[in-house]
Amino acid sequence: MDMLAAGKYEEVIESLESYRSFFEETDQSLDKFIMPVMIKSGFTEERMQQALKEYNELMKNGS
Repeated sequence: MDMLAAGKYEEVIESLESYRSFFEETDQSLDKFIMPVMIKSGFTEERMQQALKEYNELMKNGS
């Protein structure tokens, strides 16, 4: 029986929050490591945001 079917919603929420927190910390650590390299290569924060926006548009349009 899975945890939701067993009525253990709080445990599921705690577990998911733990995963979310882990991924957030990992993302921040990667940014700290990667950003100096990107900046040295001329890839600015603004360009990164633009690239992310372009990527999201491609995914939205199914390309």
